[in-house]
Amino acid sequence: MKNIQYLVFAFALMLCSCSKEAEDEVIPEIVEEIEILQSVSGSVFLDDDGDGTGDTAMEGGYVYLGDPTYTVEIFGQNPDTLEAPYNEINFTIVDADGNYSFDNLPIMENQLIAAYNPFDVAANTVGVDNTPDGDFIEDDPFVVINVSLDVGEHDDGNDFVITLKVFSTISGYINNDDDQDGTLDGPLTNAKLWLSRRSDGGTPIGLALDNVFTDENGYYEFVDVSPGKYSVTFADVVDHRVMSSGDDSPDSDHISTWKDWVSVDLIEGEVDTDNNFNVEPNTWYQIAGSVLLDTDLDGTGDMPIGGQVIEVYKRDDDLNPIGDRVGWNNVGSNGTFSFTFLYEGKYILKIVDNQFYNCASSSDQTMEVGEPAGNNCSFIPIDLFVSKSQDADNVFILTNI
Repeated sequence: MKNIQYLVFAFALMLCSCSKEAEDEVIPEIVEEIEILQSVSGSVFLDDDGDGTGDTAMEGGYVYLGDPTYTVEIFGQNPDTLEAPYNEINFTIVDADGNYSFDNLPIMENQLIAAYNPFDVAANTVGVDNTPDGDFIEDDPFVVINVSLDVGEHDDGNDFVITLKVFSTISGYINNDDDQDGTLDGPLTNAKLWLSRRSDGGTPIGLALDNVFTDENGYYEFVDVSPGKYSVTFADVVDHRVMSSGDDSPDSDHISTWKDWVSVDLIEGEVDTDNNFNVEPNTWYQIAGSVLLDTDLDGTGDMPIGGQVIEVYKRDDDLNPIGDRVGWNNVGSNGTFSFTFLYEGKYILKIVDNQFYNCASSSDQTMEVGEPAGNNCSFIPIDLFVSKSQDADNVFILTNI
């Protein structure tokens, strides 16, 4: 019995010793580092009725989050396909419900959220943080939203409303008087028209913005046109000429005084129709002739002489040139000159004086009935009309000075 007591006492001492050693032992502290991530979310909707509120989810739209310096430079592109620093911009696509989110974000300060519609042209984009939390100008509607993220922050309510640009349309018809009897016979198909900006006076200015061709009904249409002041110009001038033109359903647009174009003033979303042209086939006229040198002073031309300058003008009934010259021509080495693509009308040829030759005589060798004779050696009057489309025997005879 006594031995058993000794054994119990010894075991107790051993336990006490172990407990003491356990108390004295330093156990290393194990700390697990947990990364706390942030997020940004919101929505993108289209304003269908122009009232400033979102109506339709912009599914498939692009949203960017990143450095303000670079974010706005890559609209329409996926930054993952670009080089640094653009590929560091966060990018996501709007879902079917109009929502987007950026997850697992680091802490950030003064970054931009921007929305982009890849399908249509936006007239206006407004972004606002509808759950403001102190970010810079976040509750002031603007084209982008500024965002900063603290530890563990989930910044939601960053919402965009995009209003699409509403384009306008210009249209009309071209009708053709094919037999030139004064009565329109039908549409002119495959005729070209230009659209350009116009001056306040109605004259087209600058390069053509667009061109279209008429269909089988003579109909043409310019679509997706922004508001502004425009001219529609009939461009098929080689084969046809305009007899009359205008807006047959006038709506206070400027009225052009020149028949080759029609003035159109557009407001947003306007469909401006009936800008029509009435045309007829062109009958082109030609003037030709020659310049000869009278070497023996007998009054007749003996040899062709080139290098002279011949000008053609419209003229009045007193045989005086009027307005700017219609054209000019350098006489060829064979002594001939010609002017083509002239309209019906009254013209006068002029040989330009020079220091080497005098004009001895000039004439139309086969004058038509009613065509006047010239009264100045430097001029030959010519009448072009339907039954006489070419006047080709106009001769200037020169002598050496």
